[in-house]
Order: sequence, then C-alpha cells, then structure tokens
Amino acid sequence: MTGALDFENLVTLHYAGLYRFALSLTHDESTAADLTQQTFYIWAAKGHQLQDRTKAKSWLYTTLHREFLAGQRRQTRFPHHDLMAVSNELPSVDPPS
Repeated sequence: MTGALDFENLVTLHYAGLYRFALSLTHDESTAADLTQQTFYIWAAKGHQLQDRTKAKSWLYTTLHREFLAGQRRQTRFPHHDLMAVSNELPSVDPPS
C-alpha cells in the first residue's frame, strides 16, 4: 500500500469501523470524528514504517485507542473549567496605574 490511491482504499475500508470504535470510546460524535481523522493523519505521516501491510487494520485501531488514552490523560492533567464557574477562585489583580 503506497500512494494516494492506497490511502484512499485504506480510508474507504476502515473509516466506518474506526469511527464506530471511536464513538464507543468517546460517546460524542464530533470527538469520535476528530479521533478518527487524527488516526488517519498519523497513518499518513507514519504508515510507511509498517513493514507488514496486512497489519494495517490492527495498527489503525491501536493508534486510535492510544490517541484516545492520551487525550484522556491530557484532560485529567489539564481539566477544562468554565471561566464563570471558577471566577471566585481566581486571584484579583489590579491594573497597573
């Protein structure tokens, strides 16, 4: 599998399954779509390193799962908070005069 045509075939063959897998992990359609797209982006950058092309499917699923776990770790380390909800916890800073 080399070239644009083979990449298109890979996407055609595995996109739906990868998306369903991502959706089962994230329970959010847009996050699942982003995760699936990120997986194919990584394949475009690093897929040439895979020597046995028959293992492309397992490589894609493993990569998607690792990206999901990395996102979960990132979210745990750096949680998102609504600014209005935590405004009372922010220090007050006076503007310079």
